Amino acid sequence: SGTKANIASLVTAPSFVATPANLTLAIWQSLVAKLPVYAQANAKFYMHKQIFFNYVADKLITLGGNNYSALAMGAGLQPTLFGYPVQFVQDMPSALTTASINTPIAVLADLSKAVAFGDRRELSIATSTERYFDQDSIAVRAIERVGFSGATDPGNVNAAVASQVPGSAIVLVTNATTA
Repeated sequence: SGTKANIASLVTAPSFVATPANLTLAIWQSLVAKLPVYAQANAKFYMHKQIFFNYVADKLITLGGNNYSALAMGAGLQPTLFGYPVQFVQDMPSALTTASINTPIAVLADLSKAVAFGDRRELSIATSTERYFDQDSIAVRAIERVGFSGATDPGNVNAAVASQVPGSAIVLVTNATTA
């Protein structure tokens, strides 16, 4: 839609079809292309494990002259994509289905710049010898309040493509149209 096209930090897959073939490496590469330079050093891909192995790994394996471990795993067990580590997030969509339309299926982000996490109230600890007096025990209570703010660096929303400035979190969503 026109509104989605105006969001600088959003990549929309060109068509929605529940097959791995539609999610090409070029689409994944477009996330990397949009990521600002200041967010590159600590950026990671965030996606469900099944999205990676069912929609990305198959394309890495089929690249001529390369093998999967050299492209995706490097020297360790941490998968990478275009040089960025892949962090598995089990709460994200695990497949391209009608339920995942317009839902983020992957994010390329430096979360230290993209979100904020902080104390709303410092840790407080209290004890009571009266609460469990009959059991000869002491009750201990610890309370801490924290806050989370998403999209502290969201980029902008602008109809003019030349004026769009992506933030430090680039989001991949699927489109509702079919090919």
